[in-house]
Amino acid sequence: MDRVSSSRKKKYKFNVIDFLIILAVAAVVGGMALRYGYYRSERENMDRDEATITILASGVSEEMRDAISEGDRISFVNGGEFTSTLETASSEGASVAFTGNKGEVTLSGSGDTYDVTLVIKTTGTLSSTGYRVGGKTDVAIGKTLAVYSPGFVVQGKVINIETNAARN
Repeated sequence: MDRVSSSRKKKYKFNVIDFLIILAVAAVVGGMALRYGYYRSERENMDRDEATITILASGVSEEMRDAISEGDRISFVNGGEFTSTLETASSEGASVAFTGNKGEVTLSGSGDTYDVTLVIKTTGTLSSTGYRVGGKTDVAIGKTLAVYSPGFVVQGKVINIETNAARN
């Protein structure tokens, strides 16, 4: 009987390992609370700033060029929401530069591909790192982006971004 009563009277001792486990759990819970608060405030500010993004897509086939039309709904994420609208599209025959043996540069037009300039109206968020469309896609001048629409997919470089904040 003494063994049973002595084991029941034994008190649990708090040691360093227990303290570290409690500290780790508190850090995870605190991190999740901060992260949730960040995303919630990010979502509240999302899609407040209008912008016009100009993209130059080189080497576009004639069939793809003909599929592009003003008013098309645009997404910058494959399978994503169509959050943007194609305002204007213009094209010209793609040109290719060749350098000869003597260093001369010759420009030659390519009859079967085109350089297409897309002007896309969208809404997003201005941040310290640039412009973000739909909370997912960061856009910056010089960045290569894929543009998705129900009728076409092209890839091109961002050559200009104008935001309503810059116009004011």
